[in-house]
Amino acid sequence: MVSKEERWKIVPACIWWSIWPKRNKRCFVGVQSSLQNLKMNCLGLFYFWCEQKLFAQTEDILMFDFL
Repeated sequence: MVSKEERWKIVPACIWWSIWPKRNKRCFVGVQSSLQNLKMNCLGLFYFWCEQKLFAQTEDILMFDFL
C-alpha cells in the first residue's frame, strides 16, 4: 500500500492536473464545469495514481528480478 507520506506528495500534482484542463476549457472553449465535478475528477485521479504507484513498485521489483 502507498504510505501516507507518498500520498501527500501526490496531492499537489493531482490538484494541478485536475484543474489545468478545466481551466483551459473555460478560457479557450467557454465551457464551465461545476466545483463538484472538479472535486470528483481530482479524487478519482488521486485514487488511480495511488493504485498505479502500488503497481509500479511491484513491476519495478519484477523487472529488477528479471534483469
